[in-house]
Amino acid sequence: MLKLLLDSILDFIFIYECEICHRHLEDKKTIICLDCLHKIEKVEPIDMKQSFELKFGNHGYITKAFSCFHFKEEGIVQMLIHELKYQNKRTIGILLGEIVGNAIKHDVDFTSADALLPVPLHKIRLRERIQPKRTNR
Repeated sequence: MLKLLLDSILDFIFIYECEICHRHLEDKKTIICLDCLHKIEKVEPIDMKQSFELKFGNHGYITKAFSCFHFKEEGIVQMLIHELKYQNKRTIGILLGEIVGNAIKHDVDFTSADALLPVPLHKIRLRERIQPKRTNR
């Protein structure tokens, strides 16, 4: 009874809403509603292979690549990455990391990868992160 009362008070104070569509979330452990989660376009293995061959051909330096999401201007993935990078919403990073981790875990070719490359920071954002460190000296 006390837990239900406390949960009701917390629900009133803290509004749990989807990071994409801003609808109310019933499950407080999630940050994106199921509808929006299903709208995230994932890259199919055949698409990944075709894109890789178009971009890298047979140069030999890079033999395989992996991408989990289709990135579209003004799309859900871009919105999530911007919220993660520029608003420091780390819970989005956790969610995206779980999705990518599960995809990688089931990709047979990826078990022998030599390197993981993160999404690079924009030059301005990098400067913002470096600047405070320099002024503290």
